[in-house]
Amino acid sequence: YVREAQQMILEGIPPERIDQVAFDWGMAMGPNGVSDLSGLDVLDKVKSEWLDRPDDPALWAVGTKLVELGRLGQKTKAGIFNYAGRTAVPDQVVTDLAKSEAARLGVQQLSEVSDQEIIERLMFSMINEGALILEEGIAMRSSDIDVVFVHGYGMPRYRGGPMRYADTVGLSNVVEAMEKYRERYGDMYWTPAPLLKRLAEEGGSFSG
Repeated sequence: YVREAQQMILEGIPPERIDQVAFDWGMAMGPNGVSDLSGLDVLDKVKSEWLDRPDDPALWAVGTKLVELGRLGQKTKAGIFNYAGRTAVPDQVVTDLAKSEAARLGVQQLSEVSDQEIIERLMFSMINEGALILEEGIAMRSSDIDVVFVHGYGMPRYRGGPMRYADTVGLSNVVEAMEKYRERYGDMYWTPAPLLKRLAEEGGSFSG
C-alpha cells in the first residue's frame, strides 16, 4: 500500500491525487498522509532493517531522499506534504525530487493514469500480501486480516477489509489486473500469491 503510493509518486502521480482517490474510495486517510503522520524516518528505518528486502533501488527512493533533506513528516512540518498545522499542502519540491529520482533510476513517468488504476495498485498489492500471510499461517482466517485493517488502519467498514473487498471484486479480476501490472513492472511485486491464483482458478473466495 505505502510502497505502491511511493512508486506512483516516483512515476509522476501527484501525492495529493493519490491520497484524494484513496479517501474518496473510503480510506480514513491516504497513504502519503499516513506516511507523514508515522514519520518518514521511521519508515526509512524499517526499510533499512528489512532483512529480505527486494533488490530494488527504486524502493522508497523518494521517501529516503526526503529523509536526507530533513523532511520527516508532520513532526518537522514537511515531508511528502508541507503542513500548516495538521493541514497537508502539496509542495513542488516533492514533484521536482520525484522527477529527478525517476530520471536517475530510469523510471518512466506516467502522463496519464486513471483513478481505477490508483485504487487497483494500492488495494491489490495489499490483497496479495494478505494472501501470502494466510499461506504462511501468520493469519488463520481472511477475516482476521480484514478486522485489523478496518479497526486499525482506517479501511471503511462497508468495504469489509482487503480480503472481503477482493471477494467482492472477484479474485479472477484481481489476478487479471495483477498480471497486467506484472507485465508492466515485472515479477518482484506483482506475481499473484499461489493461494490467490488457486482460488481464482477454482472460482473460490477468501471467505469460503
